[in-house]
Amino acid sequence: MAAQFAAEATLRRVHAAQKDDDMPPIEAILTPLEAELKLACQEIAKLQDDNRALDCLTKQKEAALLEEENKILDRLHHQKVAEVEKLSQTVRELEEAVLAGGAAANAVRDYQRKVQEMNEERKILDREHVKQVNHTQELRFLFGNNSSATWFPFLPIE
Repeated sequence: MAAQFAAEATLRRVHAAQKDDDMPPIEAILTPLEAELKLACQEIAKLQDDNRALDCLTKQKEAALLEEENKILDRLHHQKVAEVEKLSQTVRELEEAVLAGGAAANAVRDYQRKVQEMNEERKILDREHVKQVNHTQELRFLFGNNSSATWFPFLPIE
């Protein structure tokens, strides 16, 4: 581009200077400039080819990097999925343990309640037994041991 502008500027100077008779012919000035312009165009074409090749190479490298990144992310994803599955299984097991613990705690409370009820019944039965023993002794005292054998054959004689 710069070479082209320089060539055009030179041409303008040449045309302006043509009015002078001392100037060499225009072909003598233009031929080296055209050769220089042709070389500059070839250099530009080479640079553009190099640029395209670099772009292509850059795109290939980016694609390879993205592919590797995707592989790594995929592996990480699989690891996380496996970890989540393990944790989910652990949570299920813990939930089952909590439920089983709750059921066991309920069973223990039921047994404790039953034992308490049985102790209360035993106390009631003990009180009634004591009452019966006292009543029996009162009857023995009232009727005497000898005569009680005929009247109360079921009472033991001491």
